[in-house]
Amino acid sequence: MPRDSFQDIEWSLDEETGIGRVVIDRPESLNALTWRTRRELAEAFERFQRLDDESRDVVVNAVILEGRGENFSAGADINEFGGESAHSLVPVRMYDAIERYGAPVIAKVSGYCLGGGLELALACDFVIASEDSEFGFPEIEHGLCPGAGGTVRLVKKIGADRTKQLGMTGERLSGREAADEGIVYAAHPNAELDAAVGDLASELAARPPLGVRGVKHTANFARDADIDEGTKYEWAQFYALMATRDYAEAEAARREGRRPEWKGR
Repeated sequence: MPRDSFQDIEWSLDEETGIGRVVIDRPESLNALTWRTRRELAEAFERFQRLDDESRDVVVNAVILEGRGENFSAGADINEFGGESAHSLVPVRMYDAIERYGAPVIAKVSGYCLGGGLELALACDFVIASEDSEFGFPEIEHGLCPGAGGTVRLVKKIGADRTKQLGMTGERLSGREAADEGIVYAAHPNAELDAAVGDLASELAARPPLGVRGVKHTANFARDADIDEGTKYEWAQFYALMATRDYAEAEAARREGRRPEWKGR
C-alpha cells in the first residue's frame, strides 16, 4: 500500500481496492487549514493524478478525504490572516485539484466543517456527514465572505437566496439539516459514519472507473453549460469510452455470460 506523509497531510492508496485516502492531520487545531496545508492537499491529489497518468498497473477508483480526530476542518487558520498575500492562488489550486481530479472524492465529515472546511467539502463529489456535525460560513463574523468558491459552489446546490442567508448571517446547520437541504449527500449517526463512507467507496470502486470518471466530468461541465453544450460534451465522453478496453471487456463479458473485470484502460 503506497503511503506518504507530508507535514500536515497523510496520503495513502490501497492498490487492491483502488481506494485512496487523504487525511488532514492537524487535530490540535481542529484541522484548520494553513497555507502549507492547502498546498499539501493540492499536491496529494496531484500525486493521485500522476499515478493515473504514469502507472499501467494501479487504478484509483475513489478517494476518501477526512480530518484526523473529531473534526473535518474548522476552516482557515486565522492566525495566518495577513501573513501570506491575500491574493495567493493556493486556495483555488487546492479546490480545483480536488474538483477536477478524475476519480470521485468522498468527504467524510464529523465535527466542524466551517468556512474553508465547508469550501473543501463542497469541492468533493459526495459529502457524507455525521448527523451532529456542524456546517457554516463564519467568515461574516470577521467582516469577510467566503473566498475560495464557497458561495459559488453552494449556489449551484441550494440557490442564491439560501446561500445569501447562510453567508450573511453565519447560520450553522447540523449534518442532518445540511442533508435535508441538499448541501451534503447523506447524514448518519456518528457510529455508522465509517461504514457508510466505506460502503459508498466500495460501490464506486466496483464500477468501471473510466465510465465513473466520464459521469463526473460531464456532470461538472453541465453545471455551467447550456443543454446544447452539455449534450455535445456528454456525447464526446460517450464516444471516447466506446474506444476503451473496458468497453470491449464489457461486451465480451456480456457475450460470455460473466461479470466484467474492469482495468480502467
